[in-house]
Amino acid sequence: MQQIQTAQAQQQKVLIHCYHGADRTGASVAMYRIIFEHWPVEQALAEMKYGGFGFHPIWVNIDALFRPENIKWIRQQLSNPSD
Repeated sequence: MQQIQTAQAQQQKVLIHCYHGADRTGASVAMYRIIFEHWPVEQALAEMKYGGFGFHPIWVNIDALFRPENIKWIRQQLSNPSD
């Protein structure tokens, strides 16, 4: 997220891609939507899971990444990266 924040500040584009291009990429994009575009968590997760991007439901723990305390922590880190 810090790399995306830096790229945005410099008006640059970012490519996110994991080996398979589905779950880690989808989770990163969903978090981007939440953090930077202020999407509701439910909407970002729905896009990740049902948007046709190759989500694998076997990763049952992926939803835990989007707990409010994790989102809050990421926002704090982006505001105060030295904390």
